[in-house]
Amino acid sequence: SFFVFLSTDFVFSGEKGMCREDDERSPVNYYGETKMLAEDEVKKYSFGWSIVRTVLVYGKPFQSRDNILTRTVSALQKGEILKIFDDQVRTPTYVEDLARAIVTIVEQRATGIYHISGEDVLTPYEMAVAAAKFVGLDASKIEKVTEQDMQQPARRPLKTGFDISKAKKELGYKAVSFEEGLKRTFA
Repeated sequence: SFFVFLSTDFVFSGEKGMCREDDERSPVNYYGETKMLAEDEVKKYSFGWSIVRTVLVYGKPFQSRDNILTRTVSALQKGEILKIFDDQVRTPTYVEDLARAIVTIVEQRATGIYHISGEDVLTPYEMAVAAAKFVGLDASKIEKVTEQDMQQPARRPLKTGFDISKAKKELGYKAVSFEEGLKRTFA
């Protein structure tokens, strides 16, 4: 069978951002390390395979599975104050773009590694503020924090946005803008 494995931007160190498929992987946490090890195993598969790496997926919740935008709106509706990273750069992925890309990969039996994400470069804080404003909530309850402000058990890569030129060229991939993805998420 043709095999598709979903991976992550967290296989990269986060030192440079706008990563290409052939950039050196160097994860900074266990999650990224396990994804890198899994990618290595997929590459040994003797039949057709594809590795799809993606970044910070968002969109309408499915089966109660929230994402950064829907969690932000829900928390603000409850009057909660949020602390969200503003020192991490991503190219967030609209979920329907990701799904379409995977379908295309399967239909074309496109082998290799593909980066699938949006093109807008944003911090999680910028995403959260945009979501709050879009639905008319008070964005001042969202506080900017950095990795140093938060004591988390695992580091996160700081800059991991993707260069998606390979997916555009080989798959005809086209990402919606973050603004359009925001509209579709909350429509």
